[in-house]
Amino acid sequence: MTFDRSVPSLAALQFNDRPASVQIKGSRDWVLCEHRNFMGKCVRIRAKERDLKRVKIAGQVSSLYPVPVPPPKPQRPR
Repeated sequence: MTFDRSVPSLAALQFNDRPASVQIKGSRDWVLCEHRNFMGKCVRIRAKERDLKRVKIAGQVSSLYPVPVPPPKPQRPR
């Protein structure tokens, strides 16, 4: 499956507790949570992590969201 935005419930997609690996395109990290609506244990996945066994959440993911991009730092006027 491919996601480009927050998913509060993988059960709605018949994909609850099924992800065992991820492939993240781009440089944004994602957060995977063990319960719907981003509850329970949540793990931040770096763009290069593929095997969810390494981060101890394989087969337990019920919701996920991309890490927000922080706003740019304010520039001092010259």
